[in-house]
Amino acid sequence: VTVRATAPGLAPRFVSFRLQRVEDLASEAATRGQKAIPLAQARPIADHIGSSVLVSGRVEEVRMDGHRTLLILSPEGGCDGRACLVRLVYGGLRKLSRGDTITAIGRLQGVVAAAAGAGSEVPEVDVALLR
Repeated sequence: VTVRATAPGLAPRFVSFRLQRVEDLASEAATRGQKAIPLAQARPIADHIGSSVLVSGRVEEVRMDGHRTLLILSPEGGCDGRACLVRLVYGGLRKLSRGDTITAIGRLQGVVAAAAGAGSEVPEVDVALLR
């Protein structure tokens, strides 16, 4: 699918993406969940970029950015026994609140710089399924 977006005074933008139809979303989520590796096992991050990962945890921050939702997640069990954060990028608007518990399946995109006091780098996941 290719989408063309226009706004007055700006050049048109084109975005292409693949759309996959499934008969049962719950079944598809279960299948993808079985194929995905837990994010805690995707270390070092550089060796697993592009891999399908699974992460569950508590929402620490939610922000809408255009027509996508950015989430900061504190994963269950932390990272190697220490506290850590994960940035999730969800391609849609999703009403979530701080403290909600979620599970996400998506592609590991790499790392982004973290805010002061949160560690030097945070893994970033492009979310395909969010529950």
